[in-house]
Amino acid sequence: MQLWPIMLEHATPEAIAEFVKGNENELFAVSGWFLDEAGLEAKVGLGDCLPEVWARHAYWRPEEVAALSLGKNPTIIDETTCIPAMFRQDVAQQFLENLEAIRRAIDTGDMFEFARPWYALSWLKTNRIDFPEQLENEVAKLGGTVSDWRAKYERTQTLLANLEDALTQTEEALADSDAHHSWSASRKVVQYLS
Repeated sequence: MQLWPIMLEHATPEAIAEFVKGNENELFAVSGWFLDEAGLEAKVGLGDCLPEVWARHAYWRPEEVAALSLGKNPTIIDETTCIPAMFRQDVAQQFLENLEAIRRAIDTGDMFEFARPWYALSWLKTNRIDFPEQLENEVAKLGGTVSDWRAKYERTQTLLANLEDALTQTEEALADSDAHHSWSASRKVVQYLS
């Protein structure tokens, strides 16, 4: 559980809910991780995740993946805090949309209920859902490889199509060559016999 940068003596669900209620605008602000990537000097905000902490987790739950995709702290930004704020806060709305996409992916077997960090980020990347680059960097430091499976699939399909074209051209050239050699050989036989 990531508590920093919030300070709560007892991190009960009730205490977190009260903290969220009192600091809603700061918690649901755009993550400093995205602002930093955009070239704006930004510090980790009140509701932002700590990538070095979350990258070390063995797995992420659906709500954690949805929050982390927004650069947010899953301890604070979750379904119970986002539903009441969804009509006031864009980040809360985006969290709920991402969570719905993740849950549907779990239903179809494209994502796992307990996803390894590298797999969750790969799924996000493949499905064109942005997430902080720093999160990917921290996962990579621990040996995880994050890749865009859709782009790899499309590159593989293009390579396969090119190989099929080359094979077809080679087979046609071989057939022409065989026909030429067959004609040439039968001509030599006819000349030899006459």
